[in-house]
Amino acid sequence: MRPSTPAPRPLALLACLPLALAACGGGGGDPAELTTQGYQALNSGDAETAVDRFSEALQGLQPSDPGYERARMGNVEALVRVKPDTAAQSFLTYAEQQPEQVDATDYHKVGMQLSEGKALSDAVAVLGAGLK
Repeated sequence: MRPSTPAPRPLALLACLPLALAACGGGGGDPAELTTQGYQALNSGDAETAVDRFSEALQGLQPSDPGYERARMGNVEALVRVKPDTAAQSFLTYAEQQPEQVDATDYHKVGMQLSEGKALSDAVAVLGAGLK
């Protein structure tokens, strides 16, 4: 007869959950730090990680929070590199919902980034919206 292995205790498993979440990056975090990590990833050429970090930061921010604009524009900039059509739509939605946070230079910047990435129809949509 084999000796039986004790079953894992539910409380012991629950105690390990926060550690597991933190190890895989799912434990949330400081939005300012996540935004900084997003820009670091973006500047190193890792746009996909940047999108993830900016998205995580935005989950902890409201549009009225001081770091929201920086995280939202970083997210758009990272999306330009991996999903240009999503970037354009995200920016236009942001501009519509938070017009006080977006100015002509933002439209120009996003439009130029889209055109540099050969997403010309998206660039035209963003630049055209900026003229209205």
